[in-house]
This record gives sequence, C-alpha cells and structure tokens, in this order.
Amino acid sequence: MLAVEEGHLDVARLLLDKGALPWCKDETGFTAKDRCDKSIQSDLTQLLLIGGHRVESPVVRV
Repeated sequence: MLAVEEGHLDVARLLLDKGALPWCKDETGFTAKDRCDKSIQSDLTQLLLIGGHRVESPVVRV
C-alpha cells in the first residue's frame, strides 16, 4: 500500500507480480487503490486490469 501512496508504480508492479493482493484493506477499510497517489491512479488501474487483477474489492457474503 505504501508503494502506491508514494507514487511508486514500478514497486507496485513488482509486488503484484510476486502475488500481492490488491484488494486487501487496511485497518480503516481502504485498499491500495483507494490510497493511491493521484499522479499514478490511472496507471495503477491499467496495471491491475492488464494483470487480470480485480479493480474493486470482491464482495464477500456471510
């Protein structure tokens, strides 16, 4: 999450390639995409889509 907060798209790409889960939430309920630096937000969305990752959090039914 810190990588995208600080605008490090290359680090985010590496973490995703190594299996990071982009829809995980922090203690306040935000995902990395929610906390993403505005300068890389569209690039991060493209990265998620190209990599086949979910852009939004999955819905979990209990």
